[in-house]
Amino acid sequence: MAARRTPGRDRDKMLRDALLISLNRKEGKDLKTKRLQMVADALVDAAIKGEVSALREVFDRVDGSFPEARPMTRRRLRRSS
Repeated sequence: MAARRTPGRDRDKMLRDALLISLNRKEGKDLKTKRLQMVADALVDAAIKGEVSALREVFDRVDGSFPEARPMTRRRLRRSS
């Protein structure tokens, strides 16, 4: 059974594809630096300057984000005893 296509999903994929094309384009005098590297450099520079959102993004990407704490349920309490 084929997956049902939705207009929103198609638009999202089109934007993703366009972003990937743009990020993989090369820039600079020698055309060797991918734009993706330039974006990563800008993110690190912002983190170094102390921008909290950039710091959080860098740490999440490098170390992985921590899962949200789940409240203990009676079932989980019984299993942990």
